[in-house]
Amino acid sequence: MDSRHLIAEDYDPDTGITERFYYDNGKITIQRLQDIDEHAGIVQSLRNNAPTNFSATTNGVYAAASVPAIEVERWKTEHGFDWFQTTDNEKRKWLNSDKASHWKMRDKKL
Repeated sequence: MDSRHLIAEDYDPDTGITERFYYDNGKITIQRLQDIDEHAGIVQSLRNNAPTNFSATTNGVYAAASVPAIEVERWKTEHGFDWFQTTDNEKRKWLNSDKASHWKMRDKKL
């Protein structure tokens, strides 16, 4: 049985992130949640409808990926990958990996 007691909840409408504060045996735990289903569906739709002959060198600038904020946080806590402390090459490699490729806007290697 879960002995945690919810003591507060805060929702940020700008990010869509909910923070829940729990109390359990003298400790406070913060849980951060964000519904990413709609975001994932939009990215999947864009990827499915992306031009297949697209080339960044011939057709200009394009969005490489769209990643929800909570996912960037999860990468750091679960995998040690800090998006904000990495080089562009490290970001490309990460987005091409199995851990993050589903957030890419195209099925091409970055």
